Amino acid sequence: MKRAKLFLAFGVLAAVMLTSTSCNFFKGFIVLEAQRLGWEPGKPVMIKATENLFIPDAGSVFQWQIEVRDRDGKTIDDLELIEGVIKPKNVSLKREAIVYLPYIEEFTITVKASISGTDSNGKHREYVANITKYVKAVDDVLVEVIENDTNFAIPDVWFESFVDGSRSTSSRTPVYYKFNSSTNYTSYHQRLAWGVYPKTDSGIEDAETVFNGDQFKKVNYSSHLSVLSELDEKFSSAGIGGTPFPMRVEPLDISPSNFADGWRVKNWSVLLYVEKHVFDDPNTQVFLVRANRDNYKVISVHDIRSDFSPSNNTEYHLNKTTIPVEAWLFENDYGTLWSENIYFAVVVMNYDSVAPTPQADPDTYVIKAAEMVW
Repeated sequence: MKRAKLFLAFGVLAAVMLTSTSCNFFKGFIVLEAQRLGWEPGKPVMIKATENLFIPDAGSVFQWQIEVRDRDGKTIDDLELIEGVIKPKNVSLKREAIVYLPYIEEFTITVKASISGTDSNGKHREYVANITKYVKAVDDVLVEVIENDTNFAIPDVWFESFVDGSRSTSSRTPVYYKFNSSTNYTSYHQRLAWGVYPKTDSGIEDAETVFNGDQFKKVNYSSHLSVLSELDEKFSSAGIGGTPFPMRVEPLDISPSNFADGWRVKNWSVLLYVEKHVFDDPNTQVFLVRANRDNYKVISVHDIRSDFSPSNNTEYHLNKTTIPVEAWLFENDYGTLWSENIYFAVVVMNYDSVAPTPQADPDTYVIKAAEMVW
């Protein structure tokens, strides 16, 4: 999938005709395109600026700024504290920028792009455009495609509609990737060994989609034309209640040493809010899943449970009283985690016996948390 699929035009091309003379002309302006999926605390999002009907000054580049306001509308000035930074990409005129959203429970962010230039009538001025987004945590539903030597493409079409904004992401967002037995045999069987459905490939005829590890919410390859509507129904009804574990994923730090190519964060932090005795339960499992952005297929799976230790990071933790456990995910240890070609997810599982009301089948693993950095 092309990186351009991340964008949806935020500005609408408009021409302003002036009638002071008998000749009409157009006024230049900037169009901003914003990534639609992933506007959640701690996540990176991409913004792209395009100049229209004017020529930027020689040697000039787009200048990027952000403003963050809390739920009460108060401006937050300490961007280092809130971990909100913006990094222009080294492309022509620095048209693209990555915004690393601060990890605050609820806030509004405004992103502004500006550049000076001259329009077709010789008028020179500074061109400015901005977008404003309301950001809050959204419930995540783990959506896994299990392919047994086949290519189940319909779920990709369904997921891409979240990426391009044609499906709503206001209340739930998918954590999406695909396991394929032929393209990555090892990761495919690592997934089956997790303990959530499916536990073996004996019941998979071709491929199926599993929601939050629930064997009662799957969509088979044989459904064909009905698959899209079934995916919508299963996604909206998949259980994410009960006693999920609050989790957050964010850049490990925003120092220059944590950026590659000037814009891409290399190392990430995962904080998991659980009681210590729950995390120490040997049944608690945590996996890092790396996937290919072009086809969503999993590249590798890593058991990262042993990476966690008690954390001193208590700022902006969604008002949770539990001291979190934290893992640091280093690119040198696991390979590239997030780039133009790769994204990752973190998945946490445990028996539901840690809930007040255990499931009828105490031997069934359930998904306790899932987060994706897209």
